[in-house]
Amino acid sequence: FKQIEQIEDKWEDFDIPSSVIFDPMNVANLIVGYVSGDLVRYDIEKGEYNWNQYSQRQQKKQQQQISPLEMWREDLRLQLASECFFTSSTYLQFDRLIAAGTNRGKVNIYDLRMGDKGFVRIVGESNPFSFHQSMFGESVTKIVAHPIHPILVTSGADGNIKVFSSNP
Repeated sequence: FKQIEQIEDKWEDFDIPSSVIFDPMNVANLIVGYVSGDLVRYDIEKGEYNWNQYSQRQQKKQQQQISPLEMWREDLRLQLASECFFTSSTYLQFDRLIAAGTNRGKVNIYDLRMGDKGFVRIVGESNPFSFHQSMFGESVTKIVAHPIHPILVTSGADGNIKVFSSNP
């Protein structure tokens, strides 16, 4: 493989992309997960973000009027103190959903057709033993979904492999 394009990260000045996958609904788009916990859609053909953002931050903080210096300090603080950032992600073809693993050992499910209300659930949230334990600041290292059956598999820095199914 050779590099054909480099995407300049213009979304947030002081945020770091931590995960990227092709948009399953439009292969001309990428979905980028950031350390801050944001998911952003990027249009490869146009070379721009299409401004669809799925954020874990509180909306009222984003609506406040603050100076550029305060905004820079707040962005930096959010990155350094981010409780949850994406480490791995995949597309669940059987449900048309995105599964995004976090540094907290959880897997969040998003439905990108629902816009900024796209968060659906946390995989295995009713059983705390279904989460990976954090080791050296990392937990979910890889996620893969079966292409036909509703099965999701995660591997973790804790040395465990966990298998989930949406069937009862």
